[in-house]
Amino acid sequence: GRAYSQGIELYKEFNKYEKVGDLYLILKNKKEADTYFYKVIESYTNHFQYVKASLVYRNKIQDGKQAQDLLLKGWKENRDGANCLNNYFANIKSVEKASEAITAVYNDTVAEINSELFLQVIKHEFNRHEQLEEVTKNIAYEIVADKIDKKPEIASELIHFNQKNKSMVKDVMRYK
Repeated sequence: GRAYSQGIELYKEFNKYEKVGDLYLILKNKKEADTYFYKVIESYTNHFQYVKASLVYRNKIQDGKQAQDLLLKGWKENRDGANCLNNYFANIKSVEKASEAITAVYNDTVAEINSELFLQVIKHEFNRHEQLEEVTKNIAYEIVADKIDKKPEIASELIHFNQKNKSMVKDVMRYK
């Protein structure tokens, strides 16, 4: 009923800070709105909900860099890492920058412990754009090559990157 001031007081009482921030935005008080949005972000990050926190940064505060930094932090800390990394790459609109980001994340943050998770993430990126196929395929081959001695079933992941190659399925089955 456009009783924004009363609504703000009620939402504050119930700790609904995102709603408080939204109402302050309606009242064109961006500074006060951001104060409450930061409280929401702090709550989300304290509970390791980096994807939600990044959405508040991106959509409410309009700070894409901070959103990306949070998503990368979630990936590095392995707190819903796959979703964080999927969102991180999805937020990059330029194919060239996405290619650079995939390579940088692979070189800087992928280790033995999270390489299979990274493989699952780049499977999605492989399908996203034709120009990303080569870089993601090369990285997939590297990951599989590192793991295949200890885990032969990982060879089947290569099928996704070679869907047009019918002999790949036969080769993978023979290898496994």
